[in-house]
Amino acid sequence: MIRKLSKLIYSVLVFCLILCSCISYGSTKEVNHWISAWNVSTTNFTRLKSFGLFNYNNRTIRTIVTSSFSGTKERIKFSNEYGTEPLSIGAVSVSLVNSDGTLKNQTNKSLTFNGKKAVNVKKGAFVWSDPVEINIKVLDKIAVSTYFPKGIKEVTGGCGGVETYFSQKGNHINSSNTKKDYKLEVMSGFPNICPFLSSIEVSTSESNGSILAFGDSITTLSWPEYFIKELKDNNINNLSVFREAIAGNRILHDTVSDMMGIFGVAGISRFEKAITNHEGVGYVIVLEGINDIMSTGPGGTSPASEFASADQITAGLQRYIDIAHKHRLKIYGATIMPFKGYTTYTDEEETRRQEVNNWIRNSGKFDAVIDFDKTTLDFKNPAKLKLKYDSGDHIHPNDAGGEAMAKSIDLKLFK
Repeated sequence: MIRKLSKLIYSVLVFCLILCSCISYGSTKEVNHWISAWNVSTTNFTRLKSFGLFNYNNRTIRTIVTSSFSGTKERIKFSNEYGTEPLSIGAVSVSLVNSDGTLKNQTNKSLTFNGKKAVNVKKGAFVWSDPVEINIKVLDKIAVSTYFPKGIKEVTGGCGGVETYFSQKGNHINSSNTKKDYKLEVMSGFPNICPFLSSIEVSTSESNGSILAFGDSITTLSWPEYFIKELKDNNINNLSVFREAIAGNRILHDTVSDMMGIFGVAGISRFEKAITNHEGVGYVIVLEGINDIMSTGPGGTSPASEFASADQITAGLQRYIDIAHKHRLKIYGATIMPFKGYTTYTDEEETRRQEVNNWIRNSGKFDAVIDFDKTTLDFKNPAKLKLKYDSGDHIHPNDAGGEAMAKSIDLKLFK
């Protein structure tokens, strides 16, 4: 009798365990997080107002960017990090964009901030919009139209993967024809200018993540967009790509005082914040060091006292590696590309470039090496960019160069 009772109790316990397991399994919900579909690193753009830019009093700006990830729920960030007074935003809309620059029908939606259409961004701060539901696919063009009812004193902005337009006087966030109702905001030497808008994030499963491209002006250009396309074409759909890149940025030194912060703080000062401020980052690609090498040369923007030796530059790169590994991220080092013919070029600078590249390739410190130097150099004159990849200034690659850079990246590093 006792034996039968024991068997009965055992059977009941087993049944309860199975039932609890089934209930638990059935009630499990997928956990989502926000990952970056597009991003810029912000700096102080106020100095550029002297060139006639950013006259946005009672005007609308339209910023068009490329999404690196698919999703149905997004949020958008505006930064007033370098402002000394509140930034007044009167209204914002977001829409998908056709190839001719017009807004796609029935995709234009107004953004809200804590349920309100207008927002004042405090000085030195940023604000996220409330989530908005738009069905976005990889490589879709997204337009963010922002109305500024008042004049703007200081400008926080960034560069990379963006076209920015400004309207005539008034609120034009719902205008569908960008080319007709807006003019392109552009300045020679500062490509892809983007004021105030700093990030677009997508809500997605925690099984999806991001690749962060960290660097200088070369990374504000087109190679990350071509890399997004490479991932898509090879069915790598679980990773977004976004930038933390600043034109003129150096690994070791902040922007010199007379440039008023345009080139940002030193890479070693911003790197840890860059890799930890975004959820889901799994990989970092670093392409930086060219400005440390050449900005103290003849006609450069930095004083001779900030000369950086090859050993100092590689020590800075080692700090990136140590920080990335502390946060359990994989970090891939890109070799520095040739720049003979650029205004500040000297043979001594070329020697330092080769020394740094030798360390990147052969030290074994990076988790892998992406050899952009080898991809873009002129084999007959290895100190120069290949002509078909040269934008014309002999240091920045054109779109063909950006595409070649993206295609040279081993996609097995991300599988």
